[in-house]
This record gives sequence, structure tokens and C-alpha cells, in this order.
Amino acid sequence: MMFFILMVCAAEIQPLISETGIYAPVSQQEAVVDPDGAIYLLDKDEVKILRFSPDGEKIGEFGRKGEGPGEMGFPGEMIFSNGKLYVKDFHRRGIHIFSKTGHFEKFIKLTKPFSDMVKVSNGWIIGDWMASMPGQESKKDRLLWVDESLENEKVIFEWDKKGPGKGIAFQITDGKAPKVPFNPASGSYHMAVNASGSKVYVSVPGSFKICIFDVVTGENIQTIEELLQPMPFNKDWGKKQIEELNNNQTGNFKLEFVADFPEMFPFVRGIGFAPEGHFYVTRWQPLEDKQSAVLFFDQNGKRVKGALGADALDRILGYHSGQAFFTIYDEDDESKIAKCPLADLNSWVSKLPILEEGGFKLEVTTD
Repeated sequence: MMFFILMVCAAEIQPLISETGIYAPVSQQEAVVDPDGAIYLLDKDEVKILRFSPDGEKIGEFGRKGEGPGEMGFPGEMIFSNGKLYVKDFHRRGIHIFSKTGHFEKFIKLTKPFSDMVKVSNGWIIGDWMASMPGQESKKDRLLWVDESLENEKVIFEWDKKGPGKGIAFQITDGKAPKVPFNPASGSYHMAVNASGSKVYVSVPGSFKICIFDVVTGENIQTIEELLQPMPFNKDWGKKQIEELNNNQTGNFKLEFVADFPEMFPFVRGIGFAPEGHFYVTRWQPLEDKQSAVLFFDQNGKRVKGALGADALDRILGYHSGQAFFTIYDEDDESKIAKCPLADLNSWVSKLPILEEGGFKLEVTTD
């Protein structure tokens, strides 16, 4: 199999190698650019990680499906921190730790299911706000600090239950597909960490509210709040998401997802940090209203003007030495990674939209 990294030149896109072999858009959770500019891509289908040099040369691959050392069940996200590559494994419910060259170091089993978790300077921050199963409802959403070993934890903050609420429980009767309520824009918490790993930003559902925590003291040191109006939910868009989800299931059993739409979109769609260091919030907005779809804030929580648009922030996978790496995808081809000057990223993302008809795949199996 050959591999493919694209490089954006001043006038056109020129392929450097061949093909990635990944037939879906590469998300920000599935790609990492380390401080030296090396690129890591997660191939979920083949359950392995591909490693490339900054100029697109394939310099290694590691990992495979299994239960042994360095083997993964269902890897879902990668994080690069302090010279290590951390890979979350949802099937094995733990974290694989590799060196930057792909040498397996250890696997840490989590003691509880995790919803959101981010790497910080002194360990991990975990959002304990998963949907509760019927009969096991929790009254609190909790923000936890956990040490490097993932064994010792302490509660940093608690909110009254605002997250996904109840989970879904169903029984299979006479082989019929159970109907499952589905909201494609469910309001939940979002977390982001600043470049030094010293602060974690948490968006709280139900309003435009961002709480900022010091990861060492655990204190809520700052809050960003604004009085903004949510956007009415687009039911036509929601119906399309459900149709795609129902049509893109694999496995030996299928679910029937049905509409469970809210009246309004959530206040916050996502949060993160732009390359220039500004904290940003993306919002649910009409497609024609790109300008207000992203808000930028400085370290004091004041609104500032950002360099990148919402599409560029969604597509950027990392950056190094003034160059941005971003994903390109056409439904009739495999996913590619492109490289361009950060200053040109908005333009290139606009010229090279993601072309995809189908949604993500959902595999459902029964024993």
C-alpha cells in the first residue's frame, strides 16, 4: 500500500507520495502534529498509527488490533504531550502510551468509563458527565483531576446535572430494530487546554458560559459569560443526520434512530485554541452566517479578532514553523493531508471543501 501527503504550494496542490488508505475525513482527534512537525494519523479501520515526516515522507507505522501490549481494540483519539503519544482506546477502556517513534511503553486501564478527558501539565482532567443509565441517574456533573497513573483522583468542581442526562436502554424483541431517540446537536460540556497545560477551559451547557480552572490548585480562576441568543434548531438538517445515520450502519444488527430534536441549538458547538494562542468558541449558526460562527477571546476573556474562520478551525490538524496541516476529503477518494502557510489556510479551505454525502459509520453487533 502506498501513502499520500499533499503539500500546498503557492499556486496549486501537489501530491508528495501517494495514498493514505483512509476512506473518511481525518478528524482532529485522529491526527497529531508533534513539536518537531512529525504527523501521526490514526487508521481506525486497520487499527494502526501512521507516522510521517514534516515533508510528507512515511517514516513508520505501529499498533495493531488485539489485546496484547501495544495492541488496540477501538482507538478513538490521540494526544501528544511531553514527548509521548497517548491513544484513547474505547473498547479496552484505557490509554496506550507510545514514544514519539512508536515504541510501546505501557497501557493504563481506566477504573471508570470516561466521557471527556484531556492531558494537562500535572496529569489528566476528566469530565465525569456521561449519560446515566435508567435507575442509576447522577445528580451532579463533576470535573476531576487525575494523576499520571490514572489511579488517584480528586473532584475539582461540581455542577447540577446539565450534561446528556439519561442514557438509552433497550431490549431486542423478536429481532426487530428498537427505536432510539437521537439528537444530532445534543448540548453537553466541552473542554480545551491551553498550550502550557496549566489551564483547562470548560463550556457549561444551557448558556454561553466558559469556566477556566487552574489545574494545580483546581480553582475556578475566571469565567467568560455573554448574553447571546441561541439559534432555532434546523429540523431539515436534523432529519438528514438521522437518515444518514440509519443508512450507514454496519454489523449484524441495526437500530432505528428517530428524531428527538430540541427547540434551539446549543449555545456552544465547540471550543479550542487557535494557533496564535487565542481561545475560541464555535457556535451553531446558519451556513450563510460564517462571520459570527466563531468568537475569539484573549487571556483576559476579552473579545478579540481572530485570524482563522470557522471552517479553517474545524479542518486544521496541527501546525509547525508557520505551516498548517489540514484535512482534504472527497467521498470518491481517500482522505488526504495538505500543508500550507498559516496565513493562507482560510483561502485553501474555502477552495477545497470537504465533499462527503454520507455520514459516519455505526457498527452494532450482538452476541
